Amino acid sequence: MALCLPSTEGMKSHSGDFWIGKGEYYYLPYGKDVSKIFASTPLIGNSKSNEYLIDVKSIQIGGKAVPILHGATMISTLAPYTVLQTSIYKALVTAFTGSAKMAKAPAVKPFGACFRSNGGRGVPLIDLVLGGGAKWRIYGSNSLVKVNKNRVCGRRSESEEPYSDGRFSDGR
Repeated sequence: MALCLPSTEGMKSHSGDFWIGKGEYYYLPYGKDVSKIFASTPLIGNSKSNEYLIDVKSIQIGGKAVPILHGATMISTLAPYTVLQTSIYKALVTAFTGSAKMAKAPAVKPFGACFRSNGGRGVPLIDLVLGGGAKWRIYGSNSLVKVNKNRVCGRRSESEEPYSDGRFSDGR
């Protein structure tokens, strides 16, 4: 099974893809089975909730580790942005705003870190380091949501409710 995770309309970036299961996946412009050239991470089944999770070992922003608890993480395509448990949210917002080379702007609910729009330049890379050695890299404008003509915000919001076992839901 394959799932395309498109970027936000109007942003100059590329679509993302998510493949589940073993098999051969042919993807243009490659004429070969791409499952052999991309990194992978195992899915973790949760028999209590019938959900599948991934093991997030660490999160890095701008190459620096963010101090969070690591563990099984739910990915959901239902929310239009990443929803994080409060302690993870606060640690990520602090690291992200400290690394971003963009002028800060007033926050827009439900987001906590907003900046003057500059087309995604100056945005730090976000890396999710996953079980199995894979790294999920989130580039520039893919980590932002445009809230109006002159303002972008980090594509994350806070939730007091833990997702599955307290990690996050990512609906990019």
